[in-house]
Amino acid sequence: MQHKNIIVNRNIKGFLVPNGESFLIESGAKVSIMQSLGTSFTLNICDNLVRISKKDSDALGLYSLELNKIKSFKKKKLTENICWEVLKLCYDPEIPVNIVDLGLIYNLQLIWITMTEANIIIHMTLTAPGCGMGPVIFKDIEDQLLEHPDIKHVDIIPVFDPPWCSDMMSESAKLELGIL
Repeated sequence: MQHKNIIVNRNIKGFLVPNGESFLIESGAKVSIMQSLGTSFTLNICDNLVRISKKDSDALGLYSLELNKIKSFKKKKLTENICWEVLKLCYDPEIPVNIVDLGLIYNLQLIWITMTEANIIIHMTLTAPGCGMGPVIFKDIEDQLLEHPDIKHVDIIPVFDPPWCSDMMSESAKLELGIL
């Protein structure tokens, strides 16, 4: 999906791709949507790629169906399977495939502290160890999972052994990217 000359109707904070530096998009700026997947957008503004959260989609005059999925997640009984489904709403801003199908999540563990409080530990990698978007992707994961009222803490542990390679992608991801 790509839209030309969308006018931003309020200031929003984004992150430059690929280095992850904070970037302010001011009200009135003209942007183009380069990628709209999961719970984020990648925009082109003045020849810079900038990632913003779907929660700011209203500033672009758009509505996100994925936000409804997050809202419904809050009402479901918390299980590891539900957590995996939420992770499928998180995307690398440079690759149009979710982080689960990319093979970035090595392990997810749901640890119940009480009957209604749980912590999540995630071991994951990045497509490259020096990826500047790593902290942005980690924050996106944390924000999405903490939407559930039973989740009290999300601990994301970066793991680079084994290093990520395209063999770790699901078949659907490989098809999507034209690798199969």
